[in-house]
Order: sequence, then structure tokens, then C-alpha cells
Amino acid sequence: MRYREPFTFIKRGKYWYYAIYINDKRVYKTTGQKTKARAMEYVLARIDERQESVSTKKNGGALTFSEFARPWWMRDTCLFLRYKEKLGKVYSGKYIDNCRMMMENHLLPAFGKIKMRDIRAMEIQEWMFALADSGLAHKTINNSFTTLSVMMKEAVRRELISKNPCDGVDRLVGSDSKERGRLSSDEAKSLFSSLDNWNGNRMKYTANLLASVTGMRSREVAALRGQDIRDGYIVVEHSFDERYGLKCTKTGDRRELPVPPLVLDLLNTLKRGDDDWLFSLDGVKPVSQHFFLYGLYEALEKIGIDKAERKRRNITFHSWRHFLNSVLLANGASKIMTQRITGHTTDEMTEHYAHFTVDDYKPVLDVMSSLLPSG
Repeated sequence: MRYREPFTFIKRGKYWYYAIYINDKRVYKTTGQKTKARAMEYVLARIDERQESVSTKKNGGALTFSEFARPWWMRDTCLFLRYKEKLGKVYSGKYIDNCRMMMENHLLPAFGKIKMRDIRAMEIQEWMFALADSGLAHKTINNSFTTLSVMMKEAVRRELISKNPCDGVDRLVGSDSKERGRLSSDEAKSLFSSLDNWNGNRMKYTANLLASVTGMRSREVAALRGQDIRDGYIVVEHSFDERYGLKCTKTGDRRELPVPPLVLDLLNTLKRGDDDWLFSLDGVKPVSQHFFLYGLYEALEKIGIDKAERKRRNITFHSWRHFLNSVLLANGASKIMTQRITGHTTDEMTEHYAHFTVDDYKPVLDVMSSLLPSG
């Protein structure tokens, strides 16, 4: 989709002017700015302050969805992002890019030509059903719907429409994705019984062992620095993305995770300095998350789980989260404690990762230690 400016601008003499409507008549007002970029900043600031309504149409509801969507999901033009930043909510670059991709791939083709005031709940629901019938994953459809709902909610806040039509729409239920597999405790112990299974690579071994006893995501492991290792625990508050760099964790939380002495010792062998990455080949940036994953694949082959079986069971690095979640609950850890360890935010998500539920509490560190290879 070719980007177009969200507002109508015109240059008269040295200064840029922008269009507004007064008594249903379009008039141009000066920004007092000599460059278009500063003129855009001026207009956005006035809208943020709700000093006036700037639009390419007389009536906000008469805007087509395509016209409304032009400035969305770009930091320099999206009013919603600016509004949220003023409230202290800053979205990651990955989240913004994903929302724009969903808007361009799924929302604009369906609703682009429809006027904002004419978008109805029934049409949205039928659109979701049609996407499902086309084979699109339910998760992608629901994420696209969430993007639409956020946009329509903002349109209500800005008084472009009176009601969010997404409020009357149901999300798709059930899962059409393949269930994530997990290893048994015996398989995990066999996997970590020897560094030779990992071709002698201490980083791959340590990263996977750490994930098995903490449930950390691969990007959280990659983001660890020397300063995150403490006396008896580690601090998890960052995630590293190869495209977007260092950012907060997926849920924005900060976790202090107890770690068995053996694993702490292994982490300390990778430590260079407080500000240095633990898992880095060049000392400049963390390794790719695929570095951990391919190491796991190689080790699985060594204990007799070949590619065909691995794919059939859908075992990935993320499987360590399912593995630990199930082990903790099986050994009596409470849901609350399990959520603190794995970083889940809801009971539903915790149960999704587990195969059973046990409410009795047992010290988590003892459970973690029981997973480690002996000797």
C-alpha cells in the first residue's frame, strides 16, 4: 500500500497551511512553519491537545476506513501512538510493525472502501469467518480483529463514530495450530547428561539447561548480561530481538528467578563483565535465537530423537516452557508460583502450557534441582 499524507497541506509563500472545516466549509490555516515536517508536528500537537479537529472530510464518520487508516501504526504520524506515549504506554517496534502488516494485509482489503460509520458488527464477524474458511490461522484472525478493535475504539474516543462495532463481535475459539510438544523428565536428563551431546558447545548447553529450569523464552535468554546474575537468582527484565534490539519482556514484567547452583556456576563461566552479554560470539551482540534452537536439534539427534520424530512431536526451544510448567504443577507448585516463574499472566495461559493442575505448594528450587543431571 502506498503511503499518503494523513492531512491536506498546501504551501503558500514561505509557510505551510493545513485544511480544516468551519461551518461545513474547508478553509486553510497557517502552521507558521517553513518545512512540511515541522508543519506535520504542529498539526499533530494541536490534535493531541484537542484544540481543533483536522480531517480530510467534513464529517469524521464519513471518512472511509482507508482514509482513517492512512497515518496508523507509524510513530511519526499515528495519533493513537502519540496519545498512548503521553499516558506512559510505549509500544515496541515489533508490535507496531505487526499491527501495520495486519492492517494492510487483512483490514484494508475488507473495510478500506467502507465509511467508518457504516462498518457493522455483523460484517466484521462474517469477515472473520471468511478468513477462517480461507485457511488463515485463528490466532492471526484474532490478532487482526484486535488491531481493528483498537483502531475503532480510538475513533470513538476522537468522536469520529459513536460506537465501536467490534464490541458486538466474538473471537474465534479453539485452536487450529499444532500443539507444542515437550520432552519427558527422563529425556531431558539424558539430553543434559553430557556436554558431548551438544558437540562440546557450552553456550548451547547452558542456554537450554537454563530454559529447562526457568521456562525462559529464547529472546529472554539472549538478553542476559553479567549484571543479571545475582546471588542465588537471576533477573529477567529484557528480551533481545535481532531486528528491534533490546526491549522489555513479552509481558513487560520483571522476574527474579531462583536458579540452582549448578546452573548459576555455568552462567558465571560465560560472564565477562556486568554490561557484557552472556551469550555472544563476538562480544558485541547476543547470538541469534536460532543458535539455541539448532543446538537443541543437534542434541536431540544424539539421544535418538531424529528430525522426523522431533517434527512429529513438535519439539522446539519453546517446548522448555511447557516442560517446566508441567513439571512444576506436577510437583505441587501453586499456579501463582508457576506464573511467577514462567511469566504467564493468566490462569488460562498457565493451564494451556500444562497437562494437569496441582494446587499444593512445594519449594520451586527443589523441583528445579531435581531436573538437573547428577554428578
